[in-house]
Amino acid sequence: MIGDEFRIKQILINLLSNSSKFTENGTIDVEADCLENNGRDCIIRFAVTDTGIGMSESFLQKVFTPFEQEDNFLSRRYEGSGLGLSISNNLVALMRGTMDVTSELGKGSRFVFTLPFKLASSAQTEAPEGEETPDDSVSIVGKRMLLVDDVEINRIIIIELLNGSGLIIDEAANGEDALKKYFDSPLWYYDLIMMDLQMPKMDGYQATSAIRAAQRADKGLPVIAMTANALKEDIDHTIESGMDAHLAKPIDFELCVRTIKKYCNRSK
Repeated sequence: MIGDEFRIKQILINLLSNSSKFTENGTIDVEADCLENNGRDCIIRFAVTDTGIGMSESFLQKVFTPFEQEDNFLSRRYEGSGLGLSISNNLVALMRGTMDVTSELGKGSRFVFTLPFKLASSAQTEAPEGEETPDDSVSIVGKRMLLVDDVEINRIIIIELLNGSGLIIDEAANGEDALKKYFDSPLWYYDLIMMDLQMPKMDGYQATSAIRAAQRADKGLPVIAMTANALKEDIDHTIESGMDAHLAKPIDFELCVRTIKKYCNRSK
């Protein structure tokens, strides 16, 4: 199967770590089942089940929220920020899967996530119509990108996904922060900007307009929009606003890398 082995391991390790932390007595089971297989694609279900302390019904509604724990007593007794489950849930979503949890206080928890895979024997060797074939000879090692998003967890996920690519990533929490980093940097310091659109203080449209209006030779550097709004009119609006391309959230990892390679190596 074709998939992201490293990220799947990360998710399973996080779930197993939590189960181990909250299960003083009893068992922890790990399962993997094939739900569908049509000869070209398949869907795999992973599950981690424990007989630990479990969770209340009210807490289940926010279990994937960063830094949440059942109560102050548990927070003191069981160390951990709770950020791992949020990251794992987002990683599953980025791989076009889903994650669910069932639990009963005092009886244990069961985390289940399903992921789609291409079967290696049937993988296409040509890019789908309308998409560019990725050029593996193009390197982004040493290229510098400014990642702009007001949600810290989104920045953490993208940085984690691009870990190992050789790309140098600076962060900005909003449009104002992004402009300051841009104007404080030397000419051509950044090869690319990935810009969220909906942000407080200054949104992505305003920040991009300010960059394009700058009295700098590098004001035309590539700006890639990131937004959950993937309708045609939204994409058209980003291009009209001076951005070069559009990536829909949740970010498709392969498309993201392909887009970065295309624009990071655009001639200055």
